[in-house]
Amino acid sequence: MQARGVDNDIIYVAVVDDESMCRSFSRLLRTAAFQPVTHPSAEALFQHAKRPQFDCLVLDIQLEGMSGVELNRLLAIRHSPLATN
Repeated sequence: MQARGVDNDIIYVAVVDDESMCRSFSRLLRTAAFQPVTHPSAEALFQHAKRPQFDCLVLDIQLEGMSGVELNRLLAIRHSPLATN
């Protein structure tokens, strides 16, 4: 069953180092018929793809290693249309 007005081609990515938060986020989006992708770190996001593709990105600000703020800056430098300044 697809939620009304939902585009299942939208790619939701979460970069969160809290495992229980990742599971909760994934579960929430799956109940709305989405297939989210989660990564435990910024580095894991880039290991998955040199140029990550996504429509919605949820970042944990206080990640181990590269922070969510630093990741956002890096995506902005790489001209990601979704990064905010």
